[in-house]
Amino acid sequence: MKKTTAITLSLLLVLAIFPMQALAESHPLTVTIDGKKVSFPDAQPYVDGNHVMLPIRFISEHLLVSITWNGAAKEVTLSNDDNVQVLQLQGNTVQLAGSTTTYAAALKKDRVYLPHNAIAELFGCEVNYDSAKSTLAFVTSAGGNQDEVQPRVEGVIHALIAGQFDDVYAQFDENMAAAITPEQLEAGWESLASSLGDFESITIMQQTKVNELDAVAALAAFSEMQLKIQFAFHSDGRIASLSFNRYYEQSQAEMPTNVREETVVIGENTDYPLGGTLTLPKEVNGPVPAVVLVHGSGPSDRDEAAYAYKPFRDIAWALAAEGIAVLRYDKRTYTYGEQLAKSDMRTFTAAQETVDDAVLASHWLKQDDRINASQVYIIGHSLGGMLAPRIDAAGGDFAGLILLAGTPRKLWEVMYDQNVSAIEAMDMDEAARESNLEAVRNEYARAQQLQEMTDEEAQQTTIFGIPAYYFKEMDRYNAADIAAKLHKPIFILQGKTDFQVKADVDYVSWQQRLEGVDDVAYALYPGLNHFFIASQGDAVGTTAEYQIPGYVDKAVLKDIADWIREQIEQ
Repeated sequence: MKKTTAITLSLLLVLAIFPMQALAESHPLTVTIDGKKVSFPDAQPYVDGNHVMLPIRFISEHLLVSITWNGAAKEVTLSNDDNVQVLQLQGNTVQLAGSTTTYAAALKKDRVYLPHNAIAELFGCEVNYDSAKSTLAFVTSAGGNQDEVQPRVEGVIHALIAGQFDDVYAQFDENMAAAITPEQLEAGWESLASSLGDFESITIMQQTKVNELDAVAALAAFSEMQLKIQFAFHSDGRIASLSFNRYYEQSQAEMPTNVREETVVIGENTDYPLGGTLTLPKEVNGPVPAVVLVHGSGPSDRDEAAYAYKPFRDIAWALAAEGIAVLRYDKRTYTYGEQLAKSDMRTFTAAQETVDDAVLASHWLKQDDRINASQVYIIGHSLGGMLAPRIDAAGGDFAGLILLAGTPRKLWEVMYDQNVSAIEAMDMDEAARESNLEAVRNEYARAQQLQEMTDEEAQQTTIFGIPAYYFKEMDRYNAADIAAKLHKPIFILQGKTDFQVKADVDYVSWQQRLEGVDDVAYALYPGLNHFFIASQGDAVGTTAEYQIPGYVDKAVLKDIADWIREQIEQ
C-alpha cells in the first residue's frame, strides 16, 4: 500500500505492478454529489418511471460509506463510523433490518440497485431529479465548497501543463515535499505529457472529506487522451497528495453461451467478506476440477481489471467453457481500501493483503459439491504467482500451481529494475535522469538493509513509498524454496515481451532455482506482455500498450486447460 502523503507517478514509487482502476465512459444521465459528477465504472444508472435506479455500491463509495454484499443471505450492509444499516433483498424490494421500511430494488449483473429517493433517505441527503435535463443531484451536509476547490485544481493543472513545476512543488505540504523533488515531479508529468495533445477542459468528478482533507478527483481532457488527476488539499490549500493516471476504456466481451456465473461471498463470517464470482460450465455432470485466481499487487477487482484489460474475466470464461470451474473475487484492498487506509498500514503484510483470503477461497471452493475437492488448482498472476507457493503451504493445499508472470526474486528487487528501466527509457536531459536514478538507488540501498532493521525500525520507514515492513515480512518467505518442497505439479508461464517481470531474469530464475525439482513445466510466449495479451501499438514495453483493449491469448488459455487435464489423468 502507498502512503497517502506520497505522490503517485508512473515511475519512482510503484510502477505498473500495482494495477490502476478503470474509469467509466460518460452516460446521458448526469449524477452529482455536492456538485461533483459521480462515475459508474461497470454498472450504469437507469430511469424506471419517476425514479432513477442507481447501483448502490458506487454511490456508497463516493459518500465514503463502506458496503458489503452477502450473496448467500442477499444482504447489503452499509457502515459509516458507528452507523450500520442492513438491507435484506427480497425479490424486487429490500427491507431495512429492524424495521418495516421497504424500498424498491433490483439485482443486475451482481449489482444491487435502489431508487434515488431511497438512497437519499438511507444516506441523509437532499436530492433533486430533473427528468427534462436528465440530471440527478444529491446534496450532503458534509459537501465541500467547490467554489474554493475548483480554482485550486485548475491552478495546479495549468501549472503542470505550463511546466511550472517549482510553483506546484511550493504548494506541497512537508510530507509531500520530503517524498518528491521538483525534478521527479517534472519527470513523472513529462512521461505522460508527450502523448496528451492539446489541453481542452477540466471537470471535477468527485469531491469528499477524508481526515479533514478535501479529496478531489478531476478529469483533464486533452485532444489525444484524458487524465484522471486526484488531489488531497488542506483547508489552507496546501497539497497533501497528488496523482495523475490515464483515463481509459476497458475491453468488452460476451460470456460464452456454455458458461454460467454465480455471485458468491468469500470469508463471509470474517472481518473482511469479499464479493466474488464462481464461473461454471453450464452443464455440470459430476464434480468438476476448479481454479482459484489470485491477483497481482495493489487494489484489484475480481476481473483483475487493469488499464484496458480484464484478464481474470478472460481466464474464467475460457476455462469454464473447457469444463473447469473458476473462482475469482475482489481483493481486500479493493473492497476495504479506505477502511484499511485509516488503520496503521505500517504493519500491513502480504498475508493480510493476499494470502489469508486466497486460503479462505480454496476452502470455500472445496465445500461445493459440484467441485472435485481433490482437483482444485491455484492460478497466481504477478505478485499472486510469487505468493502461490506460500498460499499453498499456508493451507491452500492445491492440487497444483500455475504461475503467470510470477518471480522467485524479492519484490523490491523487481521494483528497482522496473523503475530504472522506466527512467532510462524516458526522454529527459541527463541531469534529470541522473537525479531520478539516484533517488531510485537510494531506495534500493535502503531495501538492502532490510534484514538488519528490527521490525519496529522497518515500520518507521518506507521503500519505494511502501512501508518497509511489508517487504521485510515478505522476505521471510522464499518462493522458490517453498515451491521445491511442495512436491506438487507446477506450471510456470511467461510472456516474452513482459517488461515488468522479465523472461531473461525472472523466468530464467525459476528454471535455475527449481533445477532438479520434479514435475515442473515451463512455457514462454513470444509477443505477449505481462497480462499474456499481445503487445501492440507504438509504445510496446511501456504501460501505454496496456491502454489498447485486448484479451488473454487463446494459446495460453488452451495450454492451462490442457495442463490441468493432464494432472487429472495422471
